Amino acid sequence: MPTLGNILDDSARLEIETNDGPIHIDYYPSRVTQKMYKQLTKFSELLQAKVQREELDEELLNIAFNETNNILIGLIKSWDLNEQEEPEVKRFPLDAERWTELPMWLIDEISQKVIGRHPNQVAAKMIQS
Repeated sequence: MPTLGNILDDSARLEIETNDGPIHIDYYPSRVTQKMYKQLTKFSELLQAKVQREELDEELLNIAFNETNNILIGLIKSWDLNEQEEPEVKRFPLDAERWTELPMWLIDEISQKVIGRHPNQVAAKMIQS
């Protein structure tokens, strides 16, 4: 008999092209749930409302990015993005705080491919303004 735990542990692989070669990501597609979509939608709506009222501050933006990154990282099983190659190979960590160092296009690309949406889209528009 199937169990929810086994279903949630299924994994899939995706590839994201970069100018330095592809990044391969193994992730858990069955862990994308309605609860997660609601949470991401709530963040997006909150940011939009704050932007419209010109009340968006750095602290709220950091909280939204951090929570969004934590959700996305929770869906990733592994990847082959290296932080450094020499003197020894060191993988870039799956850590929300360190993800702030990644380019926005990469986070958005991962998000779109893993969960099918851009949770950082509103915040990214704010930064570009």
